[in-house]
Amino acid sequence: MRLRASTSLFRLGTAKDIEERLTFHNTGPAQKPTVLIGHLRGDGYPGANFKEVLYLINVDKVSQSLVLDSQRGKPLVLHPVHLAKDAADKKPEREARFDAATGAFTVPARTAVVYVVR
Repeated sequence: MRLRASTSLFRLGTAKDIEERLTFHNTGPAQKPTVLIGHLRGDGYPGANFKEVLYLINVDKVSQSLVLDSQRGKPLVLHPVHLAKDAADKKPEREARFDAATGAFTVPARTAVVYVVR
């Protein structure tokens, strides 16, 4: 789960690491089929830059809102790449939202958003 200059956001070394550290949200019969959500735990992993990484990918033509009870109360912030002056896509910084009190996320249309816990 190393951050490398624009080549890789995360890197897990083994299948066991993936099984233990990667989970998916927004699954099952009530899922929003246009939104993919993955969560990586970096705590204790050699070379990890963040304790947690949560990514949301919305392929829909409209923004989507979801509540993830498991993320309620977490100190999630936008990944630094979204906040950079030269960020290729400014939509995440302008339009993506996370409400820690409720666990609610808003993901702009046709956008990938990454949140981290430092």
